[in-house]
Amino acid sequence: MSFCVSVIRPSYVRHTLVTRPSHVRHTSVIRPSYACHTSVIRPSYVLHTSVTRHTSVTRPSYVRHTSVTRPSYVRHTSVTRPSYVRHTSVTRPSYVRHTLVTRPSHVRHTSITRP
Repeated sequence: MSFCVSVIRPSYVRHTLVTRPSHVRHTSVIRPSYACHTSVIRPSYVLHTSVTRHTSVTRPSYVRHTSVTRPSYVRHTSVTRPSYVRHTSVTRPSYVRHTLVTRPSHVRHTSITRP
């Protein structure tokens, strides 16, 4: 595609030597500038995606946090349980303790002492 850059005749030479009409001359002899740029030099967004891949070379912050260092909500669940989980497993809250350890009066009457 080097002919886009090298073979560019000035307008007065092109008019004198080439006798094609203007719309044919532009299409066949010299490609417009946007066509040269796409084939010879890639635009910046294409170069950034192909040369330096952010996903493979350097992981973004949200991926690095999940794999290397767990975020706070994951660390709390696995290493140290949050308060609502600790209450349920280690020390039962009052409504659970009442139901399991000491039965309320209506349950005790029905199960232990029959009317």
